[in-house]
Amino acid sequence: MSRARLRGAVAGWLLVSVILAVLVGWVQAAGTAQLQRVVTDFLLTAVLVLGLQIFVGNSGIVSFGHMAFVGVGAYTAALVTIPPPIKEQALTASPGWLDAIQLGFVPSVLLGMLAAVIVAALVGGAMARMSELGFAMATLALLVLVHAILANWDSVTRGGYGIYGIPNNATPWAALAGLVVVLLVARLYRAAQPGLRLQATREDPVSARSVGVNVAVSRFGSWVLSAAIMGAGGAMLAQQLLAFDPDQFYFTLTFSTLAMLVVGGRESVTGAVAGAAVIAVVSEVLRRAERGFSVAGMELPELPGLVQLVVAALI
Repeated sequence: MSRARLRGAVAGWLLVSVILAVLVGWVQAAGTAQLQRVVTDFLLTAVLVLGLQIFVGNSGIVSFGHMAFVGVGAYTAALVTIPPPIKEQALTASPGWLDAIQLGFVPSVLLGMLAAVIVAALVGGAMARMSELGFAMATLALLVLVHAILANWDSVTRGGYGIYGIPNNATPWAALAGLVVVLLVARLYRAAQPGLRLQATREDPVSARSVGVNVAVSRFGSWVLSAAIMGAGGAMLAQQLLAFDPDQFYFTLTFSTLAMLVVGGRESVTGAVAGAAVIAVVSEVLRRAERGFSVAGMELPELPGLVQLVVAALI
């Protein structure tokens, strides 16, 4: 990586990080509990959008399967952070060695990352050799496959009943720390040789091959790195949701995250964070409007589905 690219990547990272730190500091000092939760949601969602951007933005291949890694990371973190007494009640058929484990925030995030990397490595070698359309369809198949496993592995995940009892470890500052690290990784990857090689395959795979770029290797590296971030994001998200089921890591989260990436600009790291912020603000405002509101003395009825309609219009 050239010094100019390195300086540009670090400077952009510092600027965005300072803005985010000021936001979190203000919310912690003067914000309500509800506002703190909204900001934490935004920070964790931005981690997922950045993880998606690392692969989609640099490769040009749309992925519908990245929420599979989020689900893997979330369930992994949940299983190693839930207190043993709750496991004994809720996970009666789980392996005995799992019942005695209770880890903190950082170890659980690292384990969630590792689990997602293993899954990505197992399927990524074959997928990296597919055409762009084939790759995109394979990611959709991966999402459906992982969802089916999570929804039916009752002894470990409790299936459709969902899992609960997860400690609330994802504070705004913890979420900020995770986002700052991921933001730096995303900016450095985009400016470094691996990212530049992958961008070359996005613009013209044939020309990239002609100058010695291994398209499959470039895609595989980005795929695994992206999965690691999504797994870490899922592990952090689990410790903010506290209870969830497999449907929370399925199509709704897939398309909302893609929407944030599209709105912010899929090739821009900073744009990914901006897109997450725009959709977070719009969604929060419209979620209140869905319950009905008054304008100039006129009472407007409830408007269910307004959030999805406006997000679709923004795309």
